[in-house]
Amino acid sequence: MADVKISGMPPKGSAVATNDLFESSVGGTVTQSVTGQNIVDLAAAAVTTVNVTAAGAAMLTGADFTGDVSSINFIGPLNGAVQFTAKNTSGGAITAGQAIYLSGISGNTPTVGLADSDTGSMPAFGLAAEDASDNNNLEVTTFGSLHGVKTDYVGWALGDVLYVSTTPGTITNVPPAGEAAQLQNIGTIERLHSSNGTIKVGGAGRTNATPNLDNGNVFIGNGSNQSAARALVKTDITDLTSSLPLSGIKFGAGSPESSVTAPVGSIYMRSDGGANTSFYVKESGAGNTGWVGK
Repeated sequence: MADVKISGMPPKGSAVATNDLFESSVGGTVTQSVTGQNIVDLAAAAVTTVNVTAAGAAMLTGADFTGDVSSINFIGPLNGAVQFTAKNTSGGAITAGQAIYLSGISGNTPTVGLADSDTGSMPAFGLAAEDASDNNNLEVTTFGSLHGVKTDYVGWALGDVLYVSTTPGTITNVPPAGEAAQLQNIGTIERLHSSNGTIKVGGAGRTNATPNLDNGNVFIGNGSNQSAARALVKTDITDLTSSLPLSGIKFGAGSPESSVTAPVGSIYMRSDGGANTSFYVKESGAGNTGWVGK
């Protein structure tokens, strides 16, 4: 085999000048020539270093990377989904597209399980980007587009808002009902497909500030100066009538004449009255007389 020789190489660590010439030869015959300018142009096409700080941080444009790129801090726009690595400790398998909540930490890796809107397994911090069996790691998409998942479920449509449901890990386009269920918008359907659909993930890490409210209940301030959900009770109305000009509105059974004291102009609604005896107006007197049925 003939000898292969490369000539013109500068010493290790030396800069390459644009007028340098590098040649490779086989058996004394030059087979390839490359100038320093060729190398500079090639490097510039691959990546342009705009600025390198004294601490070694680089600002790069036009760079393509393959494989994982790790950094403690990153400043700048991202073109792609934001994900984090977590460990499945749910006790079972996790499937791509399921809603995930943070359950703890294992070393420096967050542990996760399936989010469920009517249990303590909330809020969801994203959707699983891949399948993972129990005690294995997986990527979780917390913001951005999640590709390669089923999105053509019955009733689902392009642009539907998706919520964490009351079934562990399941997402739905129908907001869960009832005070026990927390409301969390976790994303929007971006592409419908039986296996290669896309969900634009967002809203991870928090539930709605205003929760569901059961039929007949109201939000009312409690003794801790916080909102509580419950039905109104008589004392709520009593407190209301004492602070508003409603003292002239009376309720009760039986005739108010000679039994209900009120000022002129007051009204009385009788629960056991009939024609002309169900509604009374106080037309005269300062005591308990002067009531006239209407």
